[in-house]
Amino acid sequence: MTIGRRDADFDLRGYLESVTRLRRVTTSQRDGHREFTLCCPSCGKPDKVMVSERSGRWTCYSEGIGGAFPQLMALLEEIPEREAWQRWNAGRVHALGPIRPTIVEEFVPEPVRLPEEFEPVWDAQHSLWNVPDYLTDRGISKETAREHGVGFCRTGPYAHRLVFPVMHLAQLVGFQARAMRKFLEPKMLNPNFPKTRYLIGHDLAVLSEQVLVVEGPIDVLRLSQKGLVAVGMMGKKLSTAQVHLLLLGGFDSIVLLPDADDPGAWPAALYNFDLFGGHEVDVRIAWLDEGRDPGDATRSQVSAALKGARPPTAHDRREIRRGRIPLPQAA
Repeated sequence: MTIGRRDADFDLRGYLESVTRLRRVTTSQRDGHREFTLCCPSCGKPDKVMVSERSGRWTCYSEGIGGAFPQLMALLEEIPEREAWQRWNAGRVHALGPIRPTIVEEFVPEPVRLPEEFEPVWDAQHSLWNVPDYLTDRGISKETAREHGVGFCRTGPYAHRLVFPVMHLAQLVGFQARAMRKFLEPKMLNPNFPKTRYLIGHDLAVLSEQVLVVEGPIDVLRLSQKGLVAVGMMGKKLSTAQVHLLLLGGFDSIVLLPDADDPGAWPAALYNFDLFGGHEVDVRIAWLDEGRDPGDATRSQVSAALKGARPPTAHDRREIRRGRIPLPQAA
């Protein structure tokens, strides 16, 4: 079988049988692909981990954890996550051929620490939830916040701010700190790290069939709650390094989802689309109704935008130059 956009076959079942014992193989009623059940290497409970043949993503239904296949590899083989990601990426880069310089090989990130005052929303040591009202008021569940490693600071240089870790190959490479109070400026604070090399949520998104590209972490979390996989640019424009990350992510489809309430995001979406020129990948732009933010839109509104997603036409480009969002019905 083929995972994501890999050209080389990856024998998912063969790999799992070589490192563990499969408890059950079933067929998904949703997409017709096989799902593999095994003992959880984290909690040790039988029949709790389900691995999707189609995407490679896994979930432990006992602990509520899961993610991309390399994270499961690390648990099964008892190796560092970073090593598992490097092995996985090396194979994927080789399979994709022309997308070569790889960020894994060319760039070793500097070690980064979260602020000393950082408090995670889930305190695993004491088995306690610690969720700020700012998150719940925006409809973000504690489970979603925990999955993305979100926390906050009460004091220090990032006081009264949410902290969103930025992970790359299971290593912390930076974070964004978002103000929880209106009077705090600037709205976003970043430590000194090269954020244009990374995407928020990329480690969790890899191997998904489709990924949405949005601006910031709140959009990523809120779309996740709608059952959609998203990554955040930490800005309006993609860099070439971020484009390489997306090309290496194994996605069948990449959809750019700009903020419809910010006219400055519309020409940026065209710029981002054009960065993928020359690569054989399905890239489209989805336009929400004018005035809507991806995180604020309902599931049906986002679904309607995704249904109308398309490469930008000459008409779209003219509309944007005139300061109008190119809605599907206007095409």
